[in-house]
Amino acid sequence: MGTAVGLIVTAGFYFYAMIGEINGRSAPNDQIGMLVVNARLFQILRRHKELFPGSSKRSWMMALAFAGIIIWIGSLAVSAAHFS
Repeated sequence: MGTAVGLIVTAGFYFYAMIGEINGRSAPNDQIGMLVVNARLFQILRRHKELFPGSSKRSWMMALAFAGIIIWIGSLAVSAAHFS
């Protein structure tokens, strides 16, 4: 469970680094506020791809988040099987 949480948190670091890059290249009126980032996940990923087409941060973020979720589900299944 701890590994899953660690992977998901690391994916979050990549996500917020992408937001920083987007805001660094955007005009003040077009910058993304930190309070609405979760509601605009796919828009942020799309915009990062437009501004930074060669960046590997998107791939790393998705891979880490996916691995974290799979490990988390697996740990829940193993715990449920063990304690049932």
